[in-house]
Amino acid sequence: MAKKPVVNATKQDGWVPKGFVNLYLTESQIADAMKRFEDWSKTEDAWGRELANGYRFTFSLDPKTMAVVCTANCKDQDSENYGWLLSSFAPTWQEALILTIYKSVIVLDGVWGDFDDKSPRGRYG
Repeated sequence: MAKKPVVNATKQDGWVPKGFVNLYLTESQIADAMKRFEDWSKTEDAWGRELANGYRFTFSLDPKTMAVVCTANCKDQDSENYGWLLSSFAPTWQEALILTIYKSVIVLDGVWGDFDDKSPRGRYG
């Protein structure tokens, strides 16, 4: 008989999520993000800096909306963003990545903290 799997919130490396940063972008912010990062090399540079600073990015598909979700978290225990999850969703993984980087670097100025925005969800977020 198979044993029921044990669910443990703590990961092997000790990382435990504090929670999600709920930040939904306005139409003008989405336009600004796409303009700032329309040159893919700028996206790659910003993404590379985030990776070098201990951030991890994952991508998944939301089967209900068919949107691609990009989720970032910080694995650097010395970072004030350690434990927080920041995500964005968009029709493509590239747009989801751009929006996540834009949220982190531009909107939140690198400090995610306990930001909470109750805006309604849209096609992008």
